[in-house]
Amino acid sequence: MQTSPPAILSEPANQDADSRLREFAHNLAKSHIVEISRPQKNDLLGRLKSWEQVLHNANTIFKATPAKEVAVSRAGEWMLDNFYIVKQTFRQIEEDLPVDFLNQLPKLAGAQSQQQMHSRIFALAWEWIGYSQSQIDLIQVATFVRDYQQVASLKTGELWALPIMLRIGILERLVYAVTELLGMDVPTGLSEIPNQFTPTTLANETIVANCFLSLRLLLATDWKDFFEQISRVEQILRNDPAEIYAAMDFDTRNKYRSVIEELAHYSDFTEEQVALAAVELAHNADENALQKQKHVGFYLIDAGRTMLEASLNYQL
Repeated sequence: MQTSPPAILSEPANQDADSRLREFAHNLAKSHIVEISRPQKNDLLGRLKSWEQVLHNANTIFKATPAKEVAVSRAGEWMLDNFYIVKQTFRQIEEDLPVDFLNQLPKLAGAQSQQQMHSRIFALAWEWIGYSQSQIDLIQVATFVRDYQQVASLKTGELWALPIMLRIGILERLVYAVTELLGMDVPTGLSEIPNQFTPTTLANETIVANCFLSLRLLLATDWKDFFEQISRVEQILRNDPAEIYAAMDFDTRNKYRSVIEELAHYSDFTEEQVALAAVELAHNADENALQKQKHVGFYLIDAGRTMLEASLNYQL
């Protein structure tokens, strides 16, 4: 039985790099101001269509680029050999990011929303991609997200959206790189490339290579394991005093987390606070109570839910 999160990720070994990464994550979280009013729709999905056309046109140009143009031909080799990954990624984003879900994600307020396509989780992904020069390392991504949440918690929906936003951000950086290499017109509405924490600037042909390596990695990753590594709600629920939660299968744990999302949505408490309240109720169960009353599930999906709702002033 599984009793702890999948051990696929570990902390970076380099202390200096770890310190810089933590500073980056903390400063970014402090700078992000979430829009409190009803979020406005954005045109992210519409922009994706224009990027796809640009990359299609670039691929056509690369096919006709003379091999003697070394820098361009290196980027062209990556594009010609891997353009199927671009097409596959666009299709996956379209399938995984329905408009209703996109519009429910917390948005940034003011000028930040214009620069980062509104969504806080996209802003986070975009800044990370700039910091990493488009070379995704999942150990560092996980550390970065955990460090960010030491300052500002992310919702469950945002964590699930992260791999989608990483794909979108990588595609956008790819558009930047190939349009500059080929002297093409840059599409309107691209995000401003972050540079506050970027140590160096790589050549565009290297960025192209990094983008394709990252897209491959993003397609191959088991995001269920990754999610449970970065979810603070998940870590809280694993303190279930009955020690039942951690041994459950993923789908059952996900059902519990979905209940917490709902309770947080219709109350004035965060998802983490709801999870903590459920665990506290289980811990405070009378010593003569039934065993199931010492399990967080009793307060999320069983008769004890009314007790949890009352403690949260839940109003549907």
